[in-house]
Amino acid sequence: MTLDLLQTLTTHARQRDFVSIERDEFGARRMHGYVLAVSPGLVMVQPVEDFHLDGLRVLRLADISDVEQTEADRFHQTLMVHEGLEQQVRFGEAFDLRDWPSILRQLAREHDLMILECEAPEDDDFVIGRVGDLGDDAVGFEWFSNTGEWSAVPTEISFERLTCCQVDAPYINVYRRHFERLAKG
Repeated sequence: MTLDLLQTLTTHARQRDFVSIERDEFGARRMHGYVLAVSPGLVMVQPVEDFHLDGLRVLRLADISDVEQTEADRFHQTLMVHEGLEQQVRFGEAFDLRDWPSILRQLAREHDLMILECEAPEDDDFVIGRVGDLGDDAVGFEWFSNTGEWSAVPTEISFERLTCCQVDAPYINVYRRHFERLAKG
C-alpha cells in the first residue's frame, strides 16, 4: 500500500492536482489541497480551507490512509484557478523531505514560528513556537501558550511521535503579528 500511495501522491504532485487526503488513524476530517513534494517518509501539502490557502503542512506518509481526486476536487480546482488562488500555490519549491530534522531545519530558516503536532489519540500534543536544538531523534522546541506567554523551558519532541508540522498558516500569522506589536511597543 505504501508504494502505491507514494506513487499516487507523486503523480498528484507532478500534475498539480487539487486532492482529498485522509488520515483515518487520527479521526480527522479530510484535508483538501495540493501535494507539493513527496518522499518515502514525508509529504508536503498546501492545504486549502474554505478557498483560502492554509499555509504548508508536512505529514508522515505512513499516516495517510487515502488520497484521491474526486469530482468535487476537480470542480474546486477550477474555482481555485478562476479565483486566481492556484497561482499562489507554492509549486516548484524545493523541500528537503529526507527526514524530520532536514525539513524542520529548512522551515526554521524561512519561518520564525511553526506548529508541531503529535496527533495520536492516546498522546495528543499541539505546540506552537520555534525550533531550538535539533538532534537526530528529537527537536527542542521553544513554545508559547494560547495566551501568548513563552514557556521558560523548551519541550523535547521525539521525531517518532511527530505527525505534523505547519508553517505560514493564518493561525500562526495572528500570533506573529501579536509578537511584532509587543516588540514595537
